[in-house]
Order: sequence, then C-alpha cells, then structure tokens
Amino acid sequence: MKKHLKAGFTLIELLVVVLIIGILAAVALPQYYAAVQRADAAEMLLIAKAVAEANTRYKLANNTYTRDIRNLDIEFKGTYANPSGCTDCMSVYLTTKRGSHLTVSTWLWGNDDLLAMVTKDPDIYEIHLAENGKIECISRHGEAYKKLCESLGKVISVTTGCFHTDSYCYTIQR
Repeated sequence: MKKHLKAGFTLIELLVVVLIIGILAAVALPQYYAAVQRADAAEMLLIAKAVAEANTRYKLANNTYTRDIRNLDIEFKGTYANPSGCTDCMSVYLTTKRGSHLTVSTWLWGNDDLLAMVTKDPDIYEIHLAENGKIECISRHGEAYKKLCESLGKVISVTTGCFHTDSYCYTIQR
C-alpha cells in the first residue's frame, strides 16, 4: 500500500491562523493608537513650554505678554493666521511628523496669564500653560481623553464644563 504525504495546510488550519492574527491585531492596534496619542500630547506639551518661555522673555523685554505669536523669538514652520474673533491675535497652524494638526497660540478669552495654548485639531484636546506654572489638559469630548491627560503627569484637580458643557479640564502637576 502506498502512503500519501500531506502537501499543504487544511482549511481549518488556515482559518485558525487567520483568527489568531485577527485577535492579535484587535489587541495591538488600540494600544498603538493610544501610544501615538500620548506621543502627540507630549509633543504638544513641549511646544507649549517653548512658547511659554518665549512669551516670558518677551514680557521681560516689553513689560507685557504678546497675543501675536510672531512677536516671539521662536519660529514655526506653519501657516500664521488670526483666530476667529480676535483681530490683534496671531496663531500658527502646524502639522507634526505624524500628521497631527496643531494650533499654537498665546491667548485665551478672559485669561490674561495664559502663556501658551496648543490645540489638537479639530478641537479634540488642548494643553495650556499659565504664568503661575499651572498646566491644564482640556478634553472637549467628555472624559474620552482622561487617560491621555493623566499620561502628562499627576492630575490634581478636575473641572467640568470649563469651555462648554461636555468639556473636562485636568490640572496637571509635573
């Protein structure tokens, strides 16, 4: 009697491999996207710190903070434009290496001690640095970005409705 050698995989074996790959992808992709978000937030914080330091140097030289980011001694490769509703303000719109769109400003309505504000467009979350050293991470979509804000440092207070009814402001201690 002649023996036949198996030359290939059965359909069941192939389906099991595809199933395992699918499960691994389902676990890995959310973790990857979370890591990218944390990297974006860390980059936003670095940009905000650079703008805040430049705005502090501007105040030392001119006895006032500027609302026009072009007056600072740092340069951005982006598009400069007036934010809506502010004629004497100037922001810069940037695209990061990972393709995230950021808006960098030195102003905020009714907050004269704000040194820097970086927003991830379209208005997903923001990072603010104030004159008193306070760092705020603002989520405009409820608690969706709470873990992201927590990745920047210890959350010492949370305020709801700080910009609109569904926003959360996390004060960060580093």
